[in-house]
Amino acid sequence: MPGALRDALQDALALLLSRAQQAGTVRPEVTAADLIAIIKGLLIAAQDDAEPGRAARLLTIMIAGLRTDQP
Repeated sequence: MPGALRDALQDALALLLSRAQQAGTVRPEVTAADLIAIIKGLLIAAQDDAEPGRAARLLTIMIAGLRTDQP
């Protein structure tokens, strides 16, 4: 991914993450770089998916792990 595009994507993700953290819905210690690493892992798992539904299950687990304990 070209540097300018990568930087724009990371900036947009950081802004969305910051808003979610300010709203109290995402854990405060999560960074945009963390999300990018997690998403990369999900993409690799989805490509190597021999088990139907695995990618969806992993995404559900990831989202649950990002949430705060607040309702």
